[in-house]
Amino acid sequence: MIVSGASQGVGLAISKRFTEAGAKVIMADINEDLGIAESEKIGADFIKIDVSKEDDVKSLVDYVIETYGTIDALINNAAIIIPEEDVPDIDVETAKKLFDINYFGYFRMIKYCAPYMPSQSAIINLASNAGVQAFPGYAAYNSSKGAIILLTRTVALELADRGIRVNSICPASIDTPMLYQEVCENELK
Repeated sequence: MIVSGASQGVGLAISKRFTEAGAKVIMADINEDLGIAESEKIGADFIKIDVSKEDDVKSLVDYVIETYGTIDALINNAAIIIPEEDVPDIDVETAKKLFDINYFGYFRMIKYCAPYMPSQSAIINLASNAGVQAFPGYAAYNSSKGAIILLTRTVALELADRGIRVNSICPASIDTPMLYQEVCENELK
């Protein structure tokens, strides 16, 4: 199974639980130092990728297929948040970067993983309650998470005949490093 955004927070917690249950977990994240340290602690593989780069995603999938032959689960979790700003104040390039990670990162992962996923496999997309409820100052983030919910529904319909389950999870705020925006601001540089 592949977990994106796996070096910390929710992605790390997911990776730990699945390795404890005996799953072979590939932790994928842009944060190499933290990812390697955490993967060694829990007995998972780590691959450095930037989900906003198509070649990184293709290389990850190639590695997993060459090494394991299949992908039985994909957990899309990599995301960023930008500082709270009203729409007139948001830098458009910053909003585009957020969408490139939060939405197109999931899109790329599904695009390249799905062809190798057998029947009874699963894709789980971490969306957010911000994708179903508006929060002032978070237009770009809210919109990216709403887009994930619709992407999930569409892909679920497209992959149903192959027996692949596709679901999204919409948690509220979770006390993780992403909740503290300065962590994500570094990803925008």
